[in-house]
Amino acid sequence: MDEGGVMESCKNFGGGHKIRGFRRTSLKIAKKENRDWSGFGTYADDLHSDGLHLILIFDPAIQADYASFQRGIEKNVSFIEWAKQSQVPKSIQEQYPMAAKTMIMLGNVWPDRNTAFPDFLDPTNKTLQWWTSECQMYHDVVPFDGMWIDMNEPSNFDTDTYQENYLRTDGIKPHLSCPISGSDSVFDNPPYKTYALCSKTLCMLAKTGRRTMNFYDTKNLYGLSEAIATSQALPATTGKRGAVISRSTFPSSGHYGGAWLGDNTATWSDLQTSIYSGAMEFNWFGIPYVGSDICGFNGNTTEELCLRWHQMGAFHSFCRDHNTHDGNPQDPAVWPSVAKAARIALEFRYKYLPYLYSLHYAAAAYGHTVVRPLFFEFPFDKEAMNVDHQFIWGSALMIAPAVEQGVTSVRAYFPDATWYSLVTETYAAYMDVGYVDVEARLDSLTPIYVRGMKY
Repeated sequence: MDEGGVMESCKNFGGGHKIRGFRRTSLKIAKKENRDWSGFGTYADDLHSDGLHLILIFDPAIQADYASFQRGIEKNVSFIEWAKQSQVPKSIQEQYPMAAKTMIMLGNVWPDRNTAFPDFLDPTNKTLQWWTSECQMYHDVVPFDGMWIDMNEPSNFDTDTYQENYLRTDGIKPHLSCPISGSDSVFDNPPYKTYALCSKTLCMLAKTGRRTMNFYDTKNLYGLSEAIATSQALPATTGKRGAVISRSTFPSSGHYGGAWLGDNTATWSDLQTSIYSGAMEFNWFGIPYVGSDICGFNGNTTEELCLRWHQMGAFHSFCRDHNTHDGNPQDPAVWPSVAKAARIALEFRYKYLPYLYSLHYAAAAYGHTVVRPLFFEFPFDKEAMNVDHQFIWGSALMIAPAVEQGVTSVRAYFPDATWYSLVTETYAAYMDVGYVDVEARLDSLTPIYVRGMKY
């Protein structure tokens, strides 16, 4: 379905559609098929007129013959570099006049040519200033509202091996090769059994922090450092608060933005893990604004799976239906049953947004969790330790979603407290303590309960 068709169907389904996101593959395919995206800025204006917000995807890697890279060179921006001049592959470097006399490490990601990776640990802040300026320049053309920063582990496609990619339009590019023997291999080929540390990323011997640190020591900080820069660039660009959503995170990332759980798969197991090893764990590490790709990203979802995921996903702070460009359509309006379930779940979410907002304030101010396991509230209840598919918003709202195929009920656990149902069909019903089989309808709200004397 084309973009206009998706937007129209989402608008008609009436389920609280507030944000439209675009990922790079949409634009790459448009380029490959010679589609005209010159009106993208006008499209953004139209979204705003309809009361919607626009979040665009931004990868850190910059094409080495692109205007943004040239401006970076002119402004003395710091990029990740080789440690020594002798390591620089001249056969690659000399293809790019702007990089030819530098030690910048060039890799391969989504652009059609080799890419350079900004050094967000630059102590002079010149990289931050350039990043902000580039965001502002693009915002002048396409007035986006939020920034979705991806591929920031940082990811590199072809380290030491080339893999053909259907989105490549210029054939094989020279690929990044890291030393795995000799004196330069100490970081990329350590003296203990492991996978290559440079696999799908940059060479460990690279230099960051304007050549003051080894990439080996700072790699896991790359996503955090980009999030810090982006959290400053976005309000400077838009003049207002906006969402920064990052794929790569580190403890304290939640202070600067949120996260999504990466490219999951349309399976029941991934629906389940998005609860206990997804939203819960990220909250423990201080990243409360988090969620999964509802219905699943890779693979083709099913009507039932998508419906159950919408029922659960409405209770994750970051709530987004998202799938790969070549998957079957899975927006809620594709199936009347999913549209109805999503509408009910999202209407409940919107009614309780003041409570969710308050939980996020407490998370920001005091380090609280937003989505938490039962044992956080009932630490002396041994049975609560075994419950991994239920979760609580703050202290007051317990959600017991259906996360298995074909079920019509859920065996929910009620810790020793006063619980009342908020589901329409059983509204205000008092729930017994212990395990209780509760109805989990496809055409209603997922089982959810309010705790007495808590807020």
